[in-house]
Amino acid sequence: MSYSVELHLHTCFSFLEGASLPEELALRAATLGYEALAVTDHDGLHGAMEFAQACASVGIRPITGVELTLTRGVSQSTHDNGSPVHLTLLVEREQGYANLCRLITLAHKRTRAWEPIATHLPSEDPRPPALDPSDLAAHTDGLIALTGCRNGEIARLIDRGRFDQARLAAEQLEALFGPENVFIELQHNLVQGDTQRVARLAQLAEAANVPIVATGNVHYHVRSRHRLQDAMVAVKHRSTLEGSHRLRRPNSEFFLRPPAEVEDVFALYPQAIDNAVAIGERCKAFNLADHRELGYNFPDFSRRDGEQHSSADEVLAAFCAERFDVRYPPDRTDAQLREKARRQLQDELQLVKKHHLAGFFLIYRDLQQQATEVAKRVRGEGTIRGGSGLPPG
Repeated sequence: MSYSVELHLHTCFSFLEGASLPEELALRAATLGYEALAVTDHDGLHGAMEFAQACASVGIRPITGVELTLTRGVSQSTHDNGSPVHLTLLVEREQGYANLCRLITLAHKRTRAWEPIATHLPSEDPRPPALDPSDLAAHTDGLIALTGCRNGEIARLIDRGRFDQARLAAEQLEALFGPENVFIELQHNLVQGDTQRVARLAQLAEAANVPIVATGNVHYHVRSRHRLQDAMVAVKHRSTLEGSHRLRRPNSEFFLRPPAEVEDVFALYPQAIDNAVAIGERCKAFNLADHRELGYNFPDFSRRDGEQHSSADEVLAAFCAERFDVRYPPDRTDAQLREKARRQLQDELQLVKKHHLAGFFLIYRDLQQQATEVAKRVRGEGTIRGGSGLPPG
């Protein structure tokens, strides 16, 4: 089976890490003959929709994912002073997307805020969002877990010669995600130590009966873009190119390689190639480019007397009708102007209904009502299309 699916890729939305636009990566993938491409930016879905649309525009099947930072490895107890590790998560179906969003939210909520200091720049970079592994258990359905790059828990343990603990980590990931949803990630970017690490990871996979998968840890679409990536890393660490030498990637091999090159690198591990393609097939069930309406539900608004059994659209329409007569009283408004405003209001209500935004406007009504209790004038008049002149509340 030929390598046609890349499952570990960063766009420019991995800020100061990825050095290529989603459109550049998608176009390059199409040129090279890839069938599917996964976006796995760090700790967020900031560029997921743009990436999905860019892929769809050139006939590439997009896969949605994230390289998530964990506060510690899954094999470590809460009392261990472990350093953060990476875990790659891919969406297999719609429930997986919902769970991935929840995990990202938890990671951002639980990362401590940084207080401003007197200097114009903080003395160190803000800590990235990080998820406690204990939060994974309730949100694994519909997700496929890859064990991550060399900063993943298992790769790091292998590098330290801790084979038994690496096996324990693999078993615990299987307990969390299910045996069929965990893959040991093999990456070979021609860096010193990669060959030995890949061999040891393959041995671990065989011993633990966990499948392997080949990924590229892509950070730019063509090799020449590594110069920009070097500069971005220097900026990230507030250093110079010379001073950031140890922080930058060791070579220029973190680009989207032609499939034939990937197959050559993993010639000893054909199953890793086959599994990459198989995972790509499994992820066909969810395409973010086809899910523009993901069913986000706004928190419920404060319902007034008589509104308890009405839908949000009905409540908003009734409220606007009430406010319409206040804004355009029949006995003091030109009939033609009043009719024009009524048509405009109906158009806007249809637009609100189409995009499921009634809840937003009704929450805004609550906020404005609270604001009017402490202020004489409250900003907020306006509409989606800027026409009817009706206030939100």
